[in-house]
Order: sequence, then C-alpha cells, then structure tokens
Amino acid sequence: MHSLIADFASDSFSIPPILIPVLFIFGGVAVAITAIYFHFQRQKLWHETMRVSLEKGVPLPPTFTPDQRGIERDCDGRWGRRRPFRDLRTGLILVAVGLALSFQMSGGNRINWHSGGIIPLYIGCAFLISALLGALFRRGQ
Repeated sequence: MHSLIADFASDSFSIPPILIPVLFIFGGVAVAITAIYFHFQRQKLWHETMRVSLEKGVPLPPTFTPDQRGIERDCDGRWGRRRPFRDLRTGLILVAVGLALSFQMSGGNRINWHSGGIIPLYIGCAFLISALLGALFRRGQ
C-alpha cells in the first residue's frame, strides 16, 4: 500500500492512456443524465402547479395556451418553441469546430490538412444551407 501512495506522489506517475477516453465518455453520460433528470423535474413541477391551480378553480392565463407563446408543433407532433436562428447558430458552431479540428490535426501545416474535421464541417455547411433556405421561405410567406 505504501508503494502505491509513493507512486502516486512521485513525478513519474502517469494516467494510463485508456483512462482518458473512458473518463470523457463517463463524464458526457453523467452530464446528459443530469440534464435529463433536471428537465423532467422541472416539467413535473410545472404539471403539479397546473394541476393544483385547476383543482382550485384558478383560470389559466392566456400565455399558457400553445398558440400565444410562439409555440407550434414540430414534425414529430410535439409542441416546441419556434427558433428561427437555431440552424444558423448550429451551422456556424459546427463549421468552426470542423475547421479547428482540421487545423489542429494538421499540426499547423496549411498544406496537409487532415480529415478529422471534415464531417462536422460538412454537417455545419448543411445547417447553414438549411438556415438560408428557411430564411428565404419565411420571407416568401
């Protein structure tokens, strides 16, 4: 046991290489589970508040009706807030990530860009095209 503590405290201690991706994966899963948990807690609290107010006979304010809050049905039939700039923002972020990954993987050499960032770059371009087409269709309505 003493040698384990001494190894940990020494300068030559290093993290096994397989541990880094495992920690990142578990960290991402933990963040996702936490976000989902708090989303459902907030939704549960909202429904409980609505149930109690309806039981007491309190009328619902007009802002709780779906059509007056800018909420509409999406392609899955679920209600959701309309966000006109979501595709533009997502596209810009993915293009930036794709360019950064490509440049970083090339080691700064402009001639030999690696393809590690090509996938997010192309997906970002598709989102930008979608935002452009959406803006054109909204303007035409």
